Amino acid sequence: MLLSPADLDPTQPLTADVCIVGAGAAGISIARSLANTSLRVLLLEGGGEQPSERSQELYRGEMATVYRKGKWGKEDRNYLMRSRLRYFGGTTNHWNGWCRPLEPVEFSERAWVPHGGWPISRDDLAPWYRKATDVVQIPPFDPEEGYGRPRGRRMVCLADSPDIITRLFHWSPPTRFGSQYRQELVDAPNVRVLLEANALRAHATPERQHVTHLDVQLEDGPRLTVRASRFVFACGGIENARLMLLSELGSDAVGRYFMDHPHLRYAGQIVVGDELGVKGLTDLYFAARREGGQPTRTLGVFGTSAAFQATHRTLGFSAQLRSRRKEELNAVGEAVVAAQTVVRDLGRPKPQTWTPYSGLVMARGEQAPNPDSRVTLGDDTDRLGLRRVRLDWQVTEADARSLRTSMEALAHELGRVGIGRLRIRLKRDGLPELRGGDHHIGTTRMSAGPTNGVVDANCRVHGIDNLWIAGSSVFSTSGFANPTLTITALALRLADHLRREAP
Repeated sequence: MLLSPADLDPTQPLTADVCIVGAGAAGISIARSLANTSLRVLLLEGGGEQPSERSQELYRGEMATVYRKGKWGKEDRNYLMRSRLRYFGGTTNHWNGWCRPLEPVEFSERAWVPHGGWPISRDDLAPWYRKATDVVQIPPFDPEEGYGRPRGRRMVCLADSPDIITRLFHWSPPTRFGSQYRQELVDAPNVRVLLEANALRAHATPERQHVTHLDVQLEDGPRLTVRASRFVFACGGIENARLMLLSELGSDAVGRYFMDHPHLRYAGQIVVGDELGVKGLTDLYFAARREGGQPTRTLGVFGTSAAFQATHRTLGFSAQLRSRRKEELNAVGEAVVAAQTVVRDLGRPKPQTWTPYSGLVMARGEQAPNPDSRVTLGDDTDRLGLRRVRLDWQVTEADARSLRTSMEALAHELGRVGIGRLRIRLKRDGLPELRGGDHHIGTTRMSAGPTNGVVDANCRVHGIDNLWIAGSSVFSTSGFANPTLTITALALRLADHLRREAP
């Protein structure tokens, strides 16, 4: 049921068994999983069904750090507003659709990654990853290797390399959770959806061990009180922390360990000699095809193996090759192409003549969890009277070193097997010119105890018996993959927990 503010009595509290705050990938996934059960579910969304500047402005805040320089500087100052959307469906409304699970090693404790490790394993999440693929409308990931195009050309995999591996992303259509699943939620007899309902703060008992109610301000309407047996904050990686801080709930870890994926748009230049060009050489883009009855596109990237990361103390990494067919090569590039031997793994005879091509390498990296990289509350307030966010996203030299070391390994392997030559465009010291992936991760992270985290293995806030948090803010580490698939998998797992633990 879609509630109308006109039908609400502000003198009477709204009640539910489960109140979910936020209708993005996490909130909608939980509400769908609890639909058509005996639980009374209330789903609150601060925005409306369509975007509005008035609602989006509530996401404005202060950036303590800026990494984009020159023409990107203005965009970076606007990071808090441009990187997320405040209406039904949340940030899935501008999501590109990249899907991949986190790697098993990224769940484990790594001696060279301070504050790393999850209290759950990849195996614990595996069944929920499989369910999440249906939600985001992609085929399963198994088996990963050996995908080919209908024409029979194969993706270049450095099969005998101990360092460089190929990993696949599936592209969701992309699934817009708000439009895709709206009617299903409206039709569910036990689910009520209330839009333009701004959560102000949660109130708890004096011992801060139980949430009693939530203050909600309707746009152009009254203030309401929401009472529920259980609350789930699913507002996104930044707003989850903000709501916790405004409510003075949780430990000192709230807001800490903020992570994004540093993106290097032009990390290097690759030159090859093949009439297919870089795009055809790598075969990393695949034509649309059907798999398991679903149309899908798949993208391959180069990454580093778990063994390489342990030996060289690096983090997760991926590199995507982009064709620049029309770029003219200089004398060095021409010489490199002329020196190439046979192109590996294409299953084609060596051509009589070599045509030079150049391509870009776009790299992305994992960040190590850092307690000083954090979301706090600033001094300015918004029109609702709430303190705005102040974000201090810190990229460290260790993060930059990991990217450089990984790029060097990729360059070595591409040259070793005779595919091409990679010119790395990264400084040896200091931070490169980078941007974020607009992935807000880690501010209410999962941990075994409250010292270095906010929620437990079931996403319940440490020390509070009826408050859970959903979304990428609970990730203990970021990995290198885009977060939406893992957000959805964790949300489905949490919904199952809430359903099984219902009184």
